[in-house]
Amino acid sequence: MPLEPLEDKFESFNWHVQTVNGHDFRSLDAAILEAQTVNDRPSVIIALTIPGKGVQKFERNPFWHGRPPSNEDLNAAIDELKKHFNEEKI
Repeated sequence: MPLEPLEDKFESFNWHVQTVNGHDFRSLDAAILEAQTVNDRPSVIIALTIPGKGVQKFERNPFWHGRPPSNEDLNAAIDELKKHFNEEKI
């Protein structure tokens, strides 16, 4: 059986379901706070993410799943992520 739509499966068992952008820490924090207020049923937070997000060489590339990058790739990835964070001004 396919997993999707995952939200509907949890809701059919009366779970409190929230789906959030798993890369947005504010959304995750808000979802956790909301889940803590639900006392009459279980809660689940479905965090939608993109594997390798923010590093062009790694993003959505299954080659990197469970494989460590070389020092050169690692340093390039760190530089790329630093650039993203500086641009977003988090």
